[in-house]
Amino acid sequence: GLLIYDRATRQFRFYSMTQAEDPKGGKLCNDWILCMMPDREGRVWIGTSDGVTCYDPQNDTFKPFGWIHFCRKSINTIWETNDGNISIGTEQGPYMWYRGTNKLMELPESETLKNLSVSYIVQDNAGDYWCSTTMGIWHYRMDEKKWVSYISGSGLSGREYVVGAGLHTDDDRIFFATVDGLTTFTPES
Repeated sequence: GLLIYDRATRQFRFYSMTQAEDPKGGKLCNDWILCMMPDREGRVWIGTSDGVTCYDPQNDTFKPFGWIHFCRKSINTIWETNDGNISIGTEQGPYMWYRGTNKLMELPESETLKNLSVSYIVQDNAGDYWCSTTMGIWHYRMDEKKWVSYISGSGLSGREYVVGAGLHTDDDRIFFATVDGLTTFTPES
């Protein structure tokens, strides 16, 4: 479940998938929360072991999201892209929610990642996507419309990456954690 601290009342509110659905706005899709990410509009995207719920703190409402796509899929990572879309990494590949069209789809050309567990997704300053997975790092080159894999060598500290352990800094450095250490790089190098 989810505990939210209310500063005004100095109390915690508890939310659970087992609670009756709130008439003003939904409930959690699952109590096993794996990741959370606030977006630029102030909503909080919550990835669970069985889908995504979007929480609107201003209205105190929940909206289950992408149920058809995410039923029985663990959500490992959620990332807001440079243009405000929401990328979602699951145990069965990457997806993207396109804000302008309100459509949820697999990331472009991602058939090669379909059976890989995506541990973390970031978008670099040039707009390319980088995914750490259970089988190395994958780079989507926007200009070429293709995925390139980095599975071993190339200075990688390992090939199995830790779920939810990544970082993209303002100076375009990317960090992914493995079970053996930390891989860090700048995309242009």
